Amino acid sequence: MPMNIKTILLTAFSCLAIAGTVTFTACVKDSCSDLKCQNGGSCSNGFCNCQTGYEGAECELKSADKFVGSFPGHLHCDGFPSVADTMDIVLAAEPDMVTVTRRGPMGGGAGIAINGQVVGNEIIVPDVYAGSSRRRISILIDPTIEKLTFTDEFKSDTADLATTSNCTFYGFK
Repeated sequence: MPMNIKTILLTAFSCLAIAGTVTFTACVKDSCSDLKCQNGGSCSNGFCNCQTGYEGAECELKSADKFVGSFPGHLHCDGFPSVADTMDIVLAAEPDMVTVTRRGPMGGGAGIAINGQVVGNEIIVPDVYAGSSRRRISILIDPTIEKLTFTDEFKSDTADLATTSNCTFYGFK
């Protein structure tokens, strides 16, 4: 019994379609197969989602490492001339807790250790409240030029007077 041309063509196209589908689906690559997420990171859609305290394409870097070291620079406080100063930052606890110490030649905070947590390009330091006073510290780094900016704001609100004083330090690794 001879096969008609329609049956032959239908069979041939079906075989080609099945072979093409198998070949195409076998070539789809898992976007996470080449990534080796470290330090507890996990891969999603070709990117590592890092645990707190780690960053980098494969979570290979400690976030705190960009802060650790000495930053010589200058400190300027309201109403006073600028003075040479240095901020030292050490890793206090793995992976993202640091201690910041100002060496300062003068009083007003020299030698006091401040603890904080590294989040991105910032060290988070909780505000300190005492009565009607508040101390707010902000510590930022520009990792491209290794510039540290440390701002210390003291604000006091009493019934008679509200005062604010600011000190800002700029230093480079």
